[in-house]
This record gives sequence, structure tokens and C-alpha cells, in this order.
Amino acid sequence: MEPKLTLKDIEEISENSSSLKCDIEKNTIQGILGFSCFYDSDSKEIVYSTNHPDLIVDEYEVLIDFNKRDIFGLPKVYELSNKIREFAESKGINSWDIHINPDNSFCLGIFPIYKWTSAYDFIIKNVIPFFYWQSHYRIFGVKPWGELSHGNLGLLERLTVAIDSIEDSSLRNKPCLCGSNKKYKNCCLKKDRAIREFLIK
Repeated sequence: MEPKLTLKDIEEISENSSSLKCDIEKNTIQGILGFSCFYDSDSKEIVYSTNHPDLIVDEYEVLIDFNKRDIFGLPKVYELSNKIREFAESKGINSWDIHINPDNSFCLGIFPIYKWTSAYDFIIKNVIPFFYWQSHYRIFGVKPWGELSHGNLGLLERLTVAIDSIEDSSLRNKPCLCGSNKKYKNCCLKKDRAIREFLIK
């Protein structure tokens, strides 16, 4: 499904985040994105909570623009409050190193097989984790999880096996190298194929 702002998105976002405003005419979401969550290093997931020793509570003024798309076809995301850029400038950090693109949108990550369901799902699964990462780095001075390189090199780094081994039949029934204890064919094979196809395109 192609990313598109709908009336259902407006209802869902207004129910769950009243400080974000959807404008279906302008095809944008804008406002204060607030979150309360922590990173579970065991599950490698963001956990939404109000009570945990590693909890981060923060907010940013954001713009999600459905008129512009990143390389994966997802809406471009901008920060209007400039907290991230000001932090980078104060520490002498290159904006590229904290994933600010030349057009001031953000590089949220690598999502070759992300299936669009709704704007709210996009915010929960992609946008908030990105801003959480930024907050953790700004507050604690360390990055909560590793990063990938930009561009095609990052896509290659995201592969579980070498690109010329993806269709190696001997790997299909072996434990996936990501450490999930699942067979490769039931785990990262689909993702690896999607990255290969993306690179070919």
C-alpha cells in the first residue's frame, strides 16, 4: 500500500496523539511528537512505558510531509524545533553523522520491506525510534544501538549473508546468522532478497 494520509489516519492520530495535527489538504502531519519509552537491548525493540529506570521522556516539533518521499517511498520527516541540529552544532558533530539529509529531512533507517498500513503505525515503528535514538545520544552521550552507513553501503551492511549467497540452497535450512535461532528461509531471507532487488533497481 502506498503511503497516503487518510481520514482514518486523522482519527487514529487524534485519538492517540492530540498534539499532532493532520492536514489532509496539505497532505502533512505537524506538531509536537512526545514519547515515553526505553530500548530493550534483549529484544532490540522500543518499549512504550511510563515507568522504567532507562525511560526517556522527550518531545520534538515535527513535520511529516507526504508530498515528498525518501528512497524507500516513505514520507519525509523534518524537525522544526531544531534540537537535534543545535546539539550537533554544539558538539561539532557533522549533521550527516546524525542522519540529517542535505534537504534537512531525516534518514530514518533502512526499510526495504516495510509495508505501509497507516500513518500512526509509521510514527510508532519508524519515527519515534529515530527520535528516541537522537534523545538518547543527546542526553547520555552514547548511541543506544549501532548505525549503518549511508546509501548503498548501508544496504549491503544490512544483509544477513553476502549478496551472492542469498539464493545458496545450503543456507536455507541453517540457523539464520542474525541469531534468531530460526532457519534462514523463515527469518532474514525475505529481507535480504528485498535489499538485493532494491540495489538492482
